[in-house]
This record gives sequence, structure tokens and C-alpha cells, in this order.
Amino acid sequence: ALLAGAERVEGALFGNGERTGNVDIVTLAMNLYSQGLPIGLDFAHMEELVACYESCTGMMVPPRQPYAGELVFTAFSGSHQDAIRKGLAAWQSDQPWEVPYLPIDPRDVGSDWSALIRVNSQSGKAGALHLLELARGVQLPKALHREFAQLVQAESDRRGVELTQSDVEQIFLQELCQPAGKLQFYGYQLLQEREQLCTVELQIGVGSWRGSLTGRGNGPLDAAAQALPGAWKLDFYQEQALQSGSQAQAIAFISLLGEKECRAISGVGIDCDIVAASLRALLAALNRHLSGYGEEELQRLVAAWSMGSR
Repeated sequence: ALLAGAERVEGALFGNGERTGNVDIVTLAMNLYSQGLPIGLDFAHMEELVACYESCTGMMVPPRQPYAGELVFTAFSGSHQDAIRKGLAAWQSDQPWEVPYLPIDPRDVGSDWSALIRVNSQSGKAGALHLLELARGVQLPKALHREFAQLVQAESDRRGVELTQSDVEQIFLQELCQPAGKLQFYGYQLLQEREQLCTVELQIGVGSWRGSLTGRGNGPLDAAAQALPGAWKLDFYQEQALQSGSQAQAIAFISLLGEKECRAISGVGIDCDIVAASLRALLAALNRHLSGYGEEELQRLVAAWSMGSR
């Protein structure tokens, strides 16, 4: 009727009315607004309208009420989360709003992007990755996507709740960056660097043992891996900057593949020094790998390392 030229439409906020109710003026107006048509109504503070309506009427706005419900802009499905995440990444602020599953920009009704994606045990990789990007500005390499999503899903399943942005950030820090383990990293020194070969001295501790291990390789990371021999091999490595400028932090991602394992185990290191970030990532991955070692097996490994210590 409006498109045909109707000049007057009677309705009520959220369809409140006697018996079958009135037309929901919010949904009607916002449907027009989502197509770029002027509506002459201000819904920039939708949450305040909802609060006023519920206070005055004693009725509740359902969580999935179009444009106004608490969950109307929230995606739990992995495929929806992935589409929203990619749509937001592709959208430019000077372009018309076109993001899958979101007919309008949530900010137009006083909401924000923080609640677009919520993570539970049924969510896919995209949800966890999106919340991590919001929390830390970290874009995990594709090689780590599945592993991190499994860590997030396991924690959500264990707790039986949805995970917040802060929860996902803590999983990233505690599981990938600073996993619990007996292997401690105290520092390093580049002893020699010539052509493509270098020698690295690592200061580490394992339990009560502390010493310096030396390795030589085709770069600091390869040299460090030679100083820490074991039943694993380097499967993946990538580095990137977290910020720009002279004081920017670097972040390194490493995956190790055990001789008897079909999946890689990863670690992440963050430091202003890219070499230190790489070594921290290596030690984090090793700590996660060594968590499956028994005490006797770990002692044999440390004994083998200490034979080359200084």
C-alpha cells in the first residue's frame, strides 16, 4: 500500500494491540528503511524504545523480534558466522550496506557489532576467529583455524555456556600463547650469523633443571629447533605485525607435527623482537606437545638436552 502511494498507516510499537494486534510500525518502517526509503521515524535508540514499551505495557519484546530483539543481529550457526565475518571484511564504509544475514547496519538502531557473533559448542570456526579478531586484532593463519575452534568448542561444551569475547581471548592466551607446562623460556642470544647459517643459544628451564642449549641452522628458528631435538618436526611457521611503528609487536605462529601424531600442535609467540616471538611460539608449541609425556619420558628428554648444555 505504501509503495502504491498510501499516505497514512496506523500501527503500534511492536504490534501491541487488542486481540490480534495492530501492524508493527517498527518492522514496517525498518523494512522500508532497509531498502533505502525514507521513513520519517527515528529508531536510532531502539533499546530505549524496547525498555519503555516493556515498562509501560508489562509485555516483552521477544529476543528474535525483527530489528529490536536481543538476538536479532546474533548468529550462532557456523555458516552464518562465516558469511557475516567475510561480509564485514569486504564491506567499505563508503559503500551501501551489503552484509549477508544483516538487512541493516546494527549501529543504525543503536546497537554495535560486538554481539553479531556469539560462540557456543555448536559454533564453527568463524565465530571464534571473529571474536579473537575483535579482542586482540589477531588474524590466525588458516593452518590454526580448526585447532583453535576445537579448543573454543571444548571449553564451551565443558562449561555449558556461550563464550564471550573475553572468554575467547583467554583461551587464545592460555592455550596457545602461554600453555601450562614445565618448559620455561628465559632468553636467547645469537652467537653467530653468517650467510644463511646462524647459531643460537637458548636459556631454558625444565622443572628443576635450567641451562643453555645451543643449536645451528638456516636461521634462528631452525637453529633453536636443532637445539631442542625430539620426536617432532616443524610443520608450519608464519609471522605478522600486530601494530605499525618502531614499537610494534610481532606475532609468530608455529605448528609441530609429532612422529606418531596425525595432527599438528601449535603455539603462538608475541614480542617486540620477531626472533623472540618465534622462539616463544616454538616453546609454547613444545609445552603443549610435552603435556602428553609421562614423567620418566620427560626426564629422558631433558637428559638428552642437557648433554648439549653449557
